[in-house]
Amino acid sequence: MSDKCCYGCGNDVKFTFKNGKKCCSENRCKCPVISAKISDSNRTRTPPSGHKLPTKECPSCHKEFSGGNFEKHLKACIGEGKKKVHTCKVCEKEFTSYGNPKTCSKVCRNAWLKTKTANMYATGEKVPVGYTKKTCYYESETHGKIKLMSSYELDTCFILDKWLSSGRIKFWEYTKDRFSYYDADKKRRTYFPDFKVFLEDSVYYIETKGFEIDNDSYKWNAVKQQGHTLEVWFGDIISQHKDNKD
Repeated sequence: MSDKCCYGCGNDVKFTFKNGKKCCSENRCKCPVISAKISDSNRTRTPPSGHKLPTKECPSCHKEFSGGNFEKHLKACIGEGKKKVHTCKVCEKEFTSYGNPKTCSKVCRNAWLKTKTANMYATGEKVPVGYTKKTCYYESETHGKIKLMSSYELDTCFILDKWLSSGRIKFWEYTKDRFSYYDADKKRRTYFPDFKVFLEDSVYYIETKGFEIDNDSYKWNAVKQQGHTLEVWFGDIISQHKDNKD
């Protein structure tokens, strides 16, 4: 009597794997029993057309995740700490949560971010929109720790600090200066250059860019039309300054 497949399909054994298990096929997935399990699993995981998988909201960042992704995110977001009591910055309601959330829910979080953005514009501070994954920091002896939005800005900080120590410039800052301009659709917008450089008798601005986009020319022309000097540093220019030992 011949051996039967160990996965329960009832077929005769045609192949023995290195772990000693015997199967009716050289490919385990082609066994009728295993193939049926895989099909059932795919049907369970694939939502019907027009429907979404059920999600859970993270108690810390209020983002939504489905299935095992929620548990994986939760460990990364809040670690193994214990829940603490917090006060919502919008509705002032007390709530318990992991980490250090500012608000009690997604609704309050959106309201808080909207107010925070408006206040940043009012004070002339740069609004960090869409730079979460690119955030980097530079530790300057004269300016302390600076939060930046790209590697180009990081390299420029290094260059300007080198110029400052050699006496080539008098001072520099990661500026909060802003300029109003009108885009191609005649809509009024606000532009924040990246750096402001001080010489003995003049001042100029530096904008760091990977490449030019449609709206950039309107921004840069607005600064020049208001009587200021603006230098645009692309990647090749930054590399030249960085490699230059002067």
